[in-house]
Amino acid sequence: MEWIALRQITIVYILCATTWFGCLILEEPDCGIPIRSYCVYYLFFRMFRNVHNGIGALLHLNDTPFYYKPNARLLIFLTFELFEFLWLLYGQYLFYFSKSNTCNHSETMQDQRNKVATLSHNFLYITMLLLTYLGLLAIINFICVIHELILNYYVIFVQKIKNYNHQVTILRSVSKVKYRTGLYHH
Repeated sequence: MEWIALRQITIVYILCATTWFGCLILEEPDCGIPIRSYCVYYLFFRMFRNVHNGIGALLHLNDTPFYYKPNARLLIFLTFELFEFLWLLYGQYLFYFSKSNTCNHSETMQDQRNKVATLSHNFLYITMLLLTYLGLLAIINFICVIHELILNYYVIFVQKIKNYNHQVTILRSVSKVKYRTGLYHH
C-alpha cells in the first residue's frame, strides 16, 4: 500500500515541479496581481509537502518508530492544511475580488494577445485559474469537514444527555423498590 502512495506522491511531485519550473521561467504578465509569484510559492509549498509525505511513506515502510508519534504528525498535518487553505483563500481573493486584477478584462486580454508574452500570460492565467478552482474545492471541503465535526460533537452530546437521563430513571426506579428484610433471612 505504501508503494502505491509513494508512486502517487512521485507523480504529483513531478507534475508540480514541471509546472513550478514553467512558472519560474515565464515572465510576470501585466495583470495588476502577482500571478507568477502566487503560483510559484504555492507550487513550491506543494513540492515541499510531497517531499515530506514521501519521507513519511519511506519511514513507514522501514518501520521507523519516530514517525509514529501521533501528536507530531497531527501538528504537521494541521500546519500544512491550514497554510494551504489560507494560501488558496488568498488566491481566491486575488483572482476574483481584488480591484487591481485586470486579467479578466477584455481590453487587457486584447493587449496581451498583441504582445509577445502571450504564452506567459496564458500559462500563468490557466495555472492561477486551476489553483482558484482547487481553492474553491478546498473551501467546500473545509465547510463540509467543519459541518461534520459539529454534527459529530452534537450527536455525542445528545448521547451523553440520553445516558445521563437513563441513569436518573434507573436510580429513581431503584429508590421506589421496597425491600422486606424478613423475606431474605432464614
